[in-house]
Amino acid sequence: MAYKVNYGPSGTTLIQVGTKFYLVYESDGRKLYWEVSQSDLEKITDAPKLTFNESGMLVTDIEGFQFISPSVWSNYQTNGQVFFAGSINEIQNNEFVIDTAVAAIKKANQDMPWSNDTDYLNLITEYLIEDKENWTTNLTLDPEGRFEAVLTKYGYDTNMYNRFMLYKNNELGRQKLVEDSVNKVKGMLQTLEGNLDNDTIEWVANKYASASWSDDKLLDQLTAATQKYSIYELDDEFKKVLEEGVVTFSNKGVEEVKTLIETWLPKDLQQPYLDDLQNLAGKYLSDATFADTFTEQLKNERYAFNSNWDKEIPWLNIKNNAIALAQSIWGVRPEETDATLQQIMGINDVNERKKILRKEGLARGYDVVISDLYGAMSKSFGTGIVKSMDYGLNPGG
Repeated sequence: MAYKVNYGPSGTTLIQVGTKFYLVYESDGRKLYWEVSQSDLEKITDAPKLTFNESGMLVTDIEGFQFISPSVWSNYQTNGQVFFAGSINEIQNNEFVIDTAVAAIKKANQDMPWSNDTDYLNLITEYLIEDKENWTTNLTLDPEGRFEAVLTKYGYDTNMYNRFMLYKNNELGRQKLVEDSVNKVKGMLQTLEGNLDNDTIEWVANKYASASWSDDKLLDQLTAATQKYSIYELDDEFKKVLEEGVVTFSNKGVEEVKTLIETWLPKDLQQPYLDDLQNLAGKYLSDATFADTFTEQLKNERYAFNSNWDKEIPWLNIKNNAIALAQSIWGVRPEETDATLQQIMGINDVNERKKILRKEGLARGYDVVISDLYGAMSKSFGTGIVKSMDYGLNPGG
């Protein structure tokens, strides 16, 4: 007649692996095992005495007993077929029963993305054995970073896990979390200079509150929803929600990109970029490196168009300096499209610029230019030198 294991619920068995002994209980296809020292073996069976052969293998007839080779057991561990639950010596006063651990693990395991993850199951089993009252606190404290490693595999961080648990298990906490998430969504939309209808905002807030979306994904999805030509792709589920809602598209990034274009390019080169402004604005918002890369592109294009000026000098500076020079000579502020202004912007020689401006000012009959000419001529009387010709052709410094 076989003796029985009298520790734990019905079905608890004893396994020997090499020289080590384990109590094993199977639940939902998972084998939980507790390490048992040889000196404690007699406490967990109803056998009056246990005997071993010369190889150290238990020979007393214990119901369900198995001897498994270390290599096979190692494969079980690698494949996630067995989960370490600690040592029987760690159980305070030997009052901890296996079915308590099994029930706690089942409760902790409900509807989580990592519910069937071997590393997670091993971890919570150990924490339950060590301190069943505070195991969730110890899990989140995560002194060895093992829980963080599990979360990372499923795209979660600790902040997302906390939201997940609060949203899932606490009704009042969930309501407050959703309210805070609505405010967060509205704040992001304000920064993006776009908007969504209230129902859509509520839907998005629940996605964030439930930890279905991370902070990064929330921003990416809101950018994709409100920014035309964003590089981010909308989730299919969100896309359907947006089809039923109202979207106010953002102009954020438009002015920033337009400023870059006007700063670095002559007017003749700007139009193709201005025609593509919304697309470029989407890239500006979505890619932190875009502004620098785009600026270099504009610099190179302007330098290819006109290499008289250093590539690092903004065309806006060249233009503004040319306008200021023309206004000082003509007494009239020229339009940016003025042909003569366009001509001198391509010349990196201030004397040559002045010569062209004075000649054109005379041709246009600007009062200031004519007055300057008469002044130059009056200074010539009595000197034997007539400077009017020289004024038009070689104005000096």
